[in-house]
Amino acid sequence: MRISQPLCLIYFICICAHAQNPTSPFDPQVTPNATAASLMTGGRSYRHSVSARNRYHRIICVVPLVGAGTALDPKRPKYTPIDVNQAPSLKGIIAFQQIPTDDKNFAIVELVAADINVLSPILNDKSLRVFQRGLHSRAVIEQEIKLVRKDFDLTQFGMVVR
Repeated sequence: MRISQPLCLIYFICICAHAQNPTSPFDPQVTPNATAASLMTGGRSYRHSVSARNRYHRIICVVPLVGAGTALDPKRPKYTPIDVNQAPSLKGIIAFQQIPTDDKNFAIVELVAADINVLSPILNDKSLRVFQRGLHSRAVIEQEIKLVRKDFDLTQFGMVVR
């Protein structure tokens, strides 16, 4: 028996069952195709999960370094959390990554937040060029960032946030 024969048999059974009761009391959206697909996959639905590098709202920008460089006021990129030892919360910036620019006066930063409203001060800062992952293309982001860091590669920049 060839593989196509059992599949045809399953499809035939689904068509016959649907013809006998086209308005199923359980789910009116069930069609013979959906029923056959469900039977052939063992009832499992195959959904692609979102990559952990693309979850949440993410922005990439070049920001100046702020802070005096002391223990109480460390040198850090603007808009990044000061206390990195604090337990992450979904109410603020939940993660960030930084790399210095070639002149070491600025940092290329990716900021991650569960709520886009947390990022609104950065998005509204007219002195910054801000890129949103999924909104701006890789070519556009790399073209702008390579002006301040020659070896920037967007595929190597980013973090996993689960």
